Amino acid sequence: MDNEAVNKALHACRDTITSSVRSASPFRNQLAESPFDRLQHLLWMIDEAHSWGPARLEKKFRWLGFVQGALWEQGLQSVEDSKRQNMPEGATFKEIP
Repeated sequence: MDNEAVNKALHACRDTITSSVRSASPFRNQLAESPFDRLQHLLWMIDEAHSWGPARLEKKFRWLGFVQGALWEQGLQSVEDSKRQNMPEGATFKEIP
């Protein structure tokens, strides 16, 4: 993946989070570590990583992996979704039996 591909994957994660946040109940848990707060932190991470150029690509990869793992943990994105986001342009996804 190059910098542009990582930015595209980060953007897809952002879309997943914002659609989830919009549908969140206004009476969400008010704990400091509520699911809503976790999603807000992921949005911050996405915006921060998106601002980095190619010189920080390795760190950008780590942050993308963290965001995708957190989305999986929250039940908002499957591992297969993450694989598709990370595939080279034009590649096809092959399910493993």
